[in-house]
Amino acid sequence: MDLTEKVELVRKGDKQAFVALIRTIQQSLYVIARSIVKNNEDSADAMQETITKAFTSIHTLREPAYFKTWIIRY
Repeated sequence: MDLTEKVELVRKGDKQAFVALIRTIQQSLYVIARSIVKNNEDSADAMQETITKAFTSIHTLREPAYFKTWIIRY
């Protein structure tokens, strides 16, 4: 299953698909957060906040193929 298909499942309410999406990109999210805040604990907090916002706002994502870009911008 590719990223786009997982996003579509999440939009339909599949929480496990969201977990799978996050696991797919969590390393990228961490590297970006770490480069911005320069602290492990703050990076983890930033990731947690981003993931929470993304979960509640997934319906605003226009193009599922751009999920990674969309979540990084949060």
